[in-house]
Amino acid sequence: MNNKFDPQSDMPVGLKMALTQNLNALNKFTDLPEQGQINFIEGARGVKTKQDMTAYVNSLMGIN
Repeated sequence: MNNKFDPQSDMPVGLKMALTQNLNALNKFTDLPEQGQINFIEGARGVKTKQDMTAYVNSLMGIN
């Protein structure tokens, strides 16, 4: 069994879309250690709206 973390397959679609809209945040996300990426992805699972997802992704950059 392969339990290796794969951010591409483990990431909600809304998070993928939001990160592709904000390349600075995408770079910041990819620079996170694996556990940081896992935590960020898990946090995104509770986000319900596009606007909230944008705000969540912006939080990577310290933008609120």
